[in-house]
Amino acid sequence: MHNTDPPFEGIGVDGKKQAVETLREFLAFPLNRTDGIFRRFAELPGATSFGEGRRQVLFVPGSRPIDSGRCLLVAHADTVWDDWPAGETDGSEVHPVLVERNGVIRSGTRKHGIGADDRAGLAILWLLRGLGHSLMITDLEEVGRLGSKWLRDHEPSFLAQINRDHAFAVQFDRREARSFKCYDVGTRGFRRHVAQATGFSEPDRRAFTDICTLCSPSGPVMRMCGTNLSIGYYDEHTELERLVISEWLRSFEVATRWLSTPRLPAFRQTRDERPERGQAMDAG
Repeated sequence: MHNTDPPFEGIGVDGKKQAVETLREFLAFPLNRTDGIFRRFAELPGATSFGEGRRQVLFVPGSRPIDSGRCLLVAHADTVWDDWPAGETDGSEVHPVLVERNGVIRSGTRKHGIGADDRAGLAILWLLRGLGHSLMITDLEEVGRLGSKWLRDHEPSFLAQINRDHAFAVQFDRREARSFKCYDVGTRGFRRHVAQATGFSEPDRRAFTDICTLCSPSGPVMRMCGTNLSIGYYDEHTELERLVISEWLRSFEVATRWLSTPRLPAFRQTRDERPERGQAMDAG
């Protein structure tokens, strides 16, 4: 039986312009606050918040049939210039100073970067919200994944259900371009699938991010695989942070093509295929 769905034909010029405007909107949020971001995603149908204070996540259930491969899309709302729990600011908002030149967005001040890690990932989640996949917005990833760990530790049944209901998880929180990482939550088969679907490659398995927690629920449950895609930012966590718009657009278009596939296979971690746990060096 032949697939009658029309082939994916790309984002288009107008779509790319709108996507970049969305990117700019998310980069404009205050660097040391996440409440505005959570409010925006909380307006989506079915959005549910979990957590205590800033140890929080927001989940938006997808509408795509589970048996066709509903995925969990993940990004974190905080930046390294957050003043949680008590920082050097006077409580006022710290706004990024965005300078855009020759297709690159940089910081116009030496006080902080632009927050592309991970506001650029949030912009992609917002743009993909119409594909029917579930969304997960986390907080305090930069200080130890405190939001996703709260969900794992306090809502184990819910996290187990998420792992059962979703084919796999995709996080948008990686530096550079054309690469992915599965860390310790991927199998050989899943890695092949990601590489074939995206054209990206995996440089190594070190470090960690929220999917390392979200794809590792407690108890004897089936654990979904997960991957983290690069989205075009560089020198994150420094005042030299920059984002290459064309590379961000490529990741957005690659994800749109991949996740628009009518049927996506489910991937589950197996004991004999799970790699050794990567060294917790950074959030790459």
